Amino acid sequence: MYPTGKNRRLMELTKPKPCVPQWIAACMLVLTASGCGTSTIEFGSDKVFSERLSIEIGQPLPSQALTDVHDALRSLFGTANHPALPTMTGPEVVSLPLLERAAGAVYSDQQDNHYGLYRKHCIRCHGTSGNGLGPAARLLSPYPRDFTLGKFKYKSTPIGTKPTRQDLMRTLQQGIPGTSMPSFKLLKTQELEALIDYVIYLTARGETQRQLLEKVAYELDYEQGERLFVRELKSSDLETWKQQYKPLEDLAGEKLTRWTAMEESLPLPRADVPFWSRVASTDSVGQQQLMDSVNRGRELFAGEIASCSKCHAIDASGQGTPRDYDDWTKDWTTRIGLNPADKNAIRPLLRSGALKPVLLAPRNLQLGVFRGGGQPEELYLRIVHGIEGTPMPAVALQPAVPQGLTTAQVWDLVNYIYSLRGTSHWGQLDVPASGQGSIP
Repeated sequence: MYPTGKNRRLMELTKPKPCVPQWIAACMLVLTASGCGTSTIEFGSDKVFSERLSIEIGQPLPSQALTDVHDALRSLFGTANHPALPTMTGPEVVSLPLLERAAGAVYSDQQDNHYGLYRKHCIRCHGTSGNGLGPAARLLSPYPRDFTLGKFKYKSTPIGTKPTRQDLMRTLQQGIPGTSMPSFKLLKTQELEALIDYVIYLTARGETQRQLLEKVAYELDYEQGERLFVRELKSSDLETWKQQYKPLEDLAGEKLTRWTAMEESLPLPRADVPFWSRVASTDSVGQQQLMDSVNRGRELFAGEIASCSKCHAIDASGQGTPRDYDDWTKDWTTRIGLNPADKNAIRPLLRSGALKPVLLAPRNLQLGVFRGGGQPEELYLRIVHGIEGTPMPAVALQPAVPQGLTTAQVWDLVNYIYSLRGTSHWGQLDVPASGQGSIP
């Protein structure tokens, strides 16, 4: 019997609501605020970093200095609608035509070529300048990545180096599980390449901006008439303009060329290490070897050399005692002597646009959700290289560190991490501490 009246209204009120993914909900809320289809969006100043520098030197940065930095960046990198690149003598890092595909307003031509890709897909979270302060940023957990610090978490290269293009491609295609970063694997390859070029461009621009702001804060005396860059001299005194501009161009070029030396080197499981994809369910010998590897990994996880359990806890639930902030928060708090938990101390920076500090929680490995990718090689990289910008360090490896782990032991750790929670692909593993049991 179809419900009517009061009963029907009650059913409507109690009917389960559809679950909207966090990133979709956030984008819906800020769609109009982002102005993604307009051509008036421009790069702004780095207010948070400028405020940090003002606190460090004990006075505001001169307004003329901020104008000079803005003019220099505009000459070097163009605008959000019309990107440019500094003149470089080395290999090409990014393609200007691809940057033009990613930049500017959103539209498509008659050949179904799409433009304004960054504004369409990325700006709501990562912001116009890539500083992670898009209109949706405060609604998301974790916060969107700030490219301008020059650090990337999930990559195949060591801490302190840039990721490879393949690393960025993997992130775009796979997304980051457990976060608001979705997969863009349905985009055309050229569109993904354009977005990669634009992320590199924004990173180099952001790093250049930070270094120029430091220069006007610490090296130049604006009260005595020193200037970083005088745009007007290009028409009135070209030689002086060139003397000012060349060091700035060299700096910007150096930020870009740091991306050219990065080559991907994904690890392959050792032939003498039993691994999931190699062991058939009917292979009793292989099954036993795999269980032995898992048990060795369990011991390493709780041991002093790997020390995984100090943060992730003995049961790998992520409930270990040490908690800390990431480098993006420390950059404007602890690095200038401010306690992130001191609301009064950090209030000026929050007013400048900084996001509220959030303590990092170590990953709950029992869930089987790995933000840097769940493939064996990707887990290996997280252990060997660590996660840049976070408290997750790179493990000590032999032979560089005689007391460190061997590569075979790292694969034992990978096997153990897989044993904590099965997936539909690998199946559920049941390995008792005694080493007796079976692997489905």
